[in-house]
Amino acid sequence: MAPPHTPRLLRKSYPTRPARAGLGSAPPKMIVPATHPDYGALAKGTSRYMGWQAGAEQRRGNATANRRAAIRALILQYGKVPAGFTDQFGDVDPALLADAGASQLSQSAQLEQGFQKNLLHRRQGLVSRGMSDSGELGYETTTAGNERATQENDLIQQLLAAARGSYADYTGETASINAEEPGVLSESMDQAAEMYPSEPESTAQIVPGSQESYGFPVYKTPDGQLYKIGPNGLPQRMPRNYDKRSPRIHRGVARQLRGVLPRVPAMGVH
Repeated sequence: MAPPHTPRLLRKSYPTRPARAGLGSAPPKMIVPATHPDYGALAKGTSRYMGWQAGAEQRRGNATANRRAAIRALILQYGKVPAGFTDQFGDVDPALLADAGASQLSQSAQLEQGFQKNLLHRRQGLVSRGMSDSGELGYETTTAGNERATQENDLIQQLLAAARGSYADYTGETASINAEEPGVLSESMDQAAEMYPSEPESTAQIVPGSQESYGFPVYKTPDGQLYKIGPNGLPQRMPRNYDKRSPRIHRGVARQLRGVLPRVPAMGVH
């Protein structure tokens, strides 16, 4: 019967991984160039900037919604697009115009109703005086029309002033938000500089035994940062505690010893 399984036999069955073929002798050190992070780009990934940006987007959204609601309410109130009005942001659409035109309670509809009543009253007055066929009818019609035009102009000027106020509120809020961004970016760049400090050029020494243990050479700078030779031949940053980790094959053996994997009988042992 085969003897009990032992760690010693497992280590024989799973030797340490050798260095990759063809690497040759690794240089004893590497020069790590100085780093100068792009803090302008990194700033927009900081908590300071992203927090401000989320609030700014909400404020922009509120300003847009308030402007749109105010302009649409004015069009519905008047009943149509008044002369001299320019829809600067596309808040007025065909559906809104259809609803406004169909309303009998709009200002333009009531103005027309008032004009027709005034004109009828003037005609009835002429008839009662027996002057319906005189030149007075044309005069009364013109007078009623002038009164209507004056009232309509007053309404339009009120509407245009309200629209200008809504546009001013919107552009003022968006301008205020835009004016804040340079200051927030400056603060965010300071935060990014703390998170990603620039580093001077340094020399990294090879970690003894790293090539044999991991299959590639690992280098360490005086401050403890680890590097390896990247695919482009330049230094590539690695986790600081990489050299303290057991090689992958050793971790597999450790898991097996803990019973995570089924034990494999040693071959050729009697």
